[in-house]
Amino acid sequence: PAEIRALAMDPQTPNTVYAASWREGILKTTNGWAFNAANIGITDMNATSLAIHPQRPSFVYAGTYGGGIFTTANSGTSWEPLNDGLSDLNVDALALSPSAPTRLYASTSDGHAWFYTLPSPVQISVATNPSGRRFWADGVEYSTSQTFSWDQGSSHTISVDSPQESNWTRYVFA
Repeated sequence: PAEIRALAMDPQTPNTVYAASWREGILKTTNGWAFNAANIGITDMNATSLAIHPQRPSFVYAGTYGGGIFTTANSGTSWEPLNDGLSDLNVDALALSPSAPTRLYASTSDGHAWFYTLPSPVQISVATNPSGRRFWADGVEYSTSQTFSWDQGSSHTISVDSPQESNWTRYVFA
């Protein structure tokens, strides 16, 4: 059986809970009771701690004893190491400030504290000229100006009707 070291609940979807398990890595439930492994990319199955971003809960951080810290941006579907500057890969605890979650803090078995400044989302505004024209962002239709908050390095699709009804089309990204 799994030896659970920490639990973390998605603040926006309370039935989604992550468990840091010794020997079985990260476990996840989306119904509040049936846990399944969520370990793709995690190289150390001795999980010790968890932190969920309070405003962007698809971002989860897992501490391990021997593999350091792993992060996911897709609710645990896949994980990547986040160990830049970490002096000891034996992580005891993780924390994010609920009111200003721009830093991830960790304590390690060598008695040190570590922090990592998390990247901020990028604000992208989309408007049409003349106003009221349709456009799609990631498959969702809009006819009014929109501002999107997208994570740095993420991929998105913006499309417009074709053919355009005017003599010119101008795309400006800022």
